[in-house]
Amino acid sequence: MAEIFVSYARNDVERVRPLVETLEARGFSVWWDTRIGLGSSFGREIEQQLEAASAVIVVWSESSVDSDWVREEADEGLRREILLPVRIDGCRIPLGFRRAQTADLIGWPASDDALAPIITRLTQLVGARGALEPAGDDSTPSTEMVIAVLAFANRSNDPDIEFLCEGIAEELMNVLFKLPGLRVSSATDTFRYKGKDVGITDIGRQLGAEIVLEGSVQKAQGRLAVSARLVKVADGHTLWSYRIIRKGDDIFSIQAEIAREAVDGLRAGLGLYRSPEALVVGFARTGDRNAFAELVQRRQSWIRNLMRRCCGDPTLADDLAQQVFLQAWRKISHLRQPDRFGPWLKRLAINLWLQHLRANDALRDAAEYDEATQAPQDATSVAMDLDHALATLSKPERLCVVLSYREGMTHAEIAEAVDVPLGTVKSHIRRGTQHLRQLLSAYRETSQAEESP
Repeated sequence: MAEIFVSYARNDVERVRPLVETLEARGFSVWWDTRIGLGSSFGREIEQQLEAASAVIVVWSESSVDSDWVREEADEGLRREILLPVRIDGCRIPLGFRRAQTADLIGWPASDDALAPIITRLTQLVGARGALEPAGDDSTPSTEMVIAVLAFANRSNDPDIEFLCEGIAEELMNVLFKLPGLRVSSATDTFRYKGKDVGITDIGRQLGAEIVLEGSVQKAQGRLAVSARLVKVADGHTLWSYRIIRKGDDIFSIQAEIAREAVDGLRAGLGLYRSPEALVVGFARTGDRNAFAELVQRRQSWIRNLMRRCCGDPTLADDLAQQVFLQAWRKISHLRQPDRFGPWLKRLAINLWLQHLRANDALRDAAEYDEATQAPQDATSVAMDLDHALATLSKPERLCVVLSYREGMTHAEIAEAVDVPLGTVKSHIRRGTQHLRQLLSAYRETSQAEESP
């Protein structure tokens, strides 16, 4: 996977190429979509590359500001705080992205001066990410957060407390292990630090953990005092701390309370914004409205754009996207695999769009489809943004083409999802892609004619 993801409008490809080549010449690995062709893996590869990137360069231009795809990719970079926007002409940057400082590359590459701050920022982003990632194959980005639970320290002279110290830690491991999006270091790895003079952040780094949970137990006059805290390994900051005092024979209730409070402390200390999605889904499954609101914030651009490409109507797409999330809220408690939230949400969206099509009798068999009713529009009247081109297709064609090329679904998967014969799906995709090729070919011929002296 590449370090840098470049988002741009297709008709800016030759203006963006020098930037990509310059970055690669300076040692950065760069991905942009000229390196894949149309096929069932198109959408999936874009998503994987975007998720794995350390930096997202968005090239704003008069063309890209009107592209929903570019805005969606920019939104992902902004959300993860790895967005690096550049402008190559005098376009007006979309309102939601103006707070991000934009580098001005108008007139570049006449001078390298404009590129210097970009190189500096990229070095910071790529370097910061590399320092946090464990060594090994990074072809698949990890979505798990690693937490290490240390054996609690015995602050008393009573040797019987040693058993309790390890018991509390093991109970905490069992509880945290059930949370999706978390990987809990084994007791074998963590308990070997017991009694050793090693700093907590050093322990975390040696274990490859981002969070360490430590605590202590003290017994006096028949009562137990138990303290615990969560520490962020990167900076040693305490995310959460808790202390309880109970009767000495109330061990099991002490363990349960510490475990419960630790989970709440993890949620509050990390902040939902910084948490792995599977962990946020796990909280949302329990009815946590704030957690679900975070999921909506993360996924709303993706769902809205999926609906927009399916229906071609921005107003209808926004209404359908809202209905998708309402359904998701009602059904999320039944989601068995939190790490599959994205595919699950996409299936809800597809089903909702199909219900809309069936209600309007828009899903027709390919044999009943009259090609004469779908004569290609004059390419000069169509802005050659793919979103606009998709809008010229029939609803069944647009749905099948979007699911195939943008979402990476196979023909068989689409047939199952939309509940139509496989042959019908293939016919819709064939006619849709032929229509798009005709538009693109006519557009290129028109452009070449205009450029000729």
